[in-house]
Amino acid sequence: MEGSGNDPRNFRHFFAASDLARLYKEHRPTYPLILYKTIAEYLGQKLSPPFSLAVDVGCGSGQSSFPLSLYFDGVLGIDISAAQISEAQSHPDKPRNVEFRVGDAFEIASGDSSATLVCSGTAAHWFDPIEDFYREVDRVLVPGGCLAIFTYGTLRVNSGQNSDQINDAIDTFINHNGATAFRPQKAEDALDNNLNYHIPYTDKTRVDSLTGEFHWNLNQLVGYLSSWSFYQRYIKSRPREADPLLQLKIRILELNSGAEETLMPVTFPITLFMGRKPLE
Repeated sequence: MEGSGNDPRNFRHFFAASDLARLYKEHRPTYPLILYKTIAEYLGQKLSPPFSLAVDVGCGSGQSSFPLSLYFDGVLGIDISAAQISEAQSHPDKPRNVEFRVGDAFEIASGDSSATLVCSGTAAHWFDPIEDFYREVDRVLVPGGCLAIFTYGTLRVNSGQNSDQINDAIDTFINHNGATAFRPQKAEDALDNNLNYHIPYTDKTRVDSLTGEFHWNLNQLVGYLSSWSFYQRYIKSRPREADPLLQLKIRILELNSGAEETLMPVTFPITLFMGRKPLE
């Protein structure tokens, strides 16, 4: 692919890849239900349920969209990638009140004042300039409606005496010199747990107390990391160089005495930003 890895014009073409969409569907973690409950409670401070429409922008293969169906009459997932939307539409667990559509974060496919919530899960770091996204959000939201942006930080493994060494190996993979060139700055900030979104509403809040918790074996962990776009871009651009993810897998196998199926407690910090459109 031509141009800098941080050039926002490039990501549209990259996310068209069907192999990346498949990896998202197979390996991206879901978000905990407490996240959606927190968003619904924030909405409920000014608006009364039932809530009408939630629009999930940058929905990928639908992990962030499906739980919204518990709180909203309808959910619209939008993604720039037709391959991602195809994976989301074909998911066997897709709720009936969730639909998906190919669309752009800067031209949200929903009418003026049509949505109670616009959200984005681990995707807004691609929305550049994000001010254009904010303007579209304001157009789409009803008065009193909310924007919620949430993202995972760097995972941590908590598997006993070797946890520190495993996490050091993961950090070495994340900070691989060649691969970091393909990561936008806001993705760097998210991984460093140093991300900030300046939502342009006076009524806004930030929540740092949420976590995603899983038990993964080595193949699940490696599968998740393989779905990272910066890694996929790196290995496709440098096919003759050593694979940093394979090196990570070998290192964790050494630390786990060769046991690929051993379940490891994995924790993700989640940062949630919410802002409310004025009622008047």
